[in-house]
Amino acid sequence: MSEIVNKESGTSTEQNNRDFERIIEIYKIAINARTITYDNLYKWMTYYYVAVGAIFLGFYTVKSDDPLRNILIILGYVISILWYLSSKGYYFWILNWIDVIKLIENKLPIESRIYWIFSDRIDKNYNSFWNPTKPANISTAKITIFFSFCVSIIWAYSQTLLGPG
Repeated sequence: MSEIVNKESGTSTEQNNRDFERIIEIYKIAINARTITYDNLYKWMTYYYVAVGAIFLGFYTVKSDDPLRNILIILGYVISILWYLSSKGYYFWILNWIDVIKLIENKLPIESRIYWIFSDRIDKNYNSFWNPTKPANISTAKITIFFSFCVSIIWAYSQTLLGPG
């Protein structure tokens, strides 16, 4: 018998190797899914940036007495709200995939854990929001959520100031 049985757990080295390989495979799938989520986030946020920018340009190009201006205000507001909601949804899924990856990493040896080792070391030694020469743990997704929310407020404010009546 070529298998060595682990006396504590009663499992063989061969079984442990198969389990490890399966965890690594699941880990790769989770990393890939997280990467796809990031790619989709960047793609859709670009669509929203362009759409809002084009509407904004149209709004300021149209004469103030043109009824199209009110349509552009409403369209800008609706697109901005959709952008805001999409940003929040993507952030939710990004956090979900990070949790999934960390759960899988708990089953891996410490030297195989990418998220735990890297993020803890960087956070402890380099995270400085107020120091202008150091990096900071600032989430691009959170900034996008905040920015899209502000743009939505600006469109709503424009409707009250510049809308009909």
